[in-house]
Amino acid sequence: MLLFSCCLLLAPLTASALAMNDAISIAGQQRMLSQRMVKAYALVGQHTMLSAVKQMDDTIRQFDRNLEQLVLFAETPKEKKVIGKISRLWFAYRVSAKQSALLHFFDRRVPG
Repeated sequence: MLLFSCCLLLAPLTASALAMNDAISIAGQQRMLSQRMVKAYALVGQHTMLSAVKQMDDTIRQFDRNLEQLVLFAETPKEKKVIGKISRLWFAYRVSAKQSALLHFFDRRVPG
């Protein structure tokens, strides 16, 4: 849903702070980053890699940086409304994913 909204945002845009090709590239990176987050979350859930928590954090930071660039790309009120909705969805997801991954990993690592 989040990725689909990013793609819808990019389709009708004109030239702005970013070139169209740059914005499309960033949206593609967002897709890849969302897949990387799911992979890291799965690894944390399987307790196979402590480094998956770091990978999740790094991926979240990159997704945030990319989203900031896409926010700058939005010019019209409609574009700003769509990217605002994407941002709200992302921030809610980010908090949930990060907390769940950390709690799940460390809860299972502590003997008890």
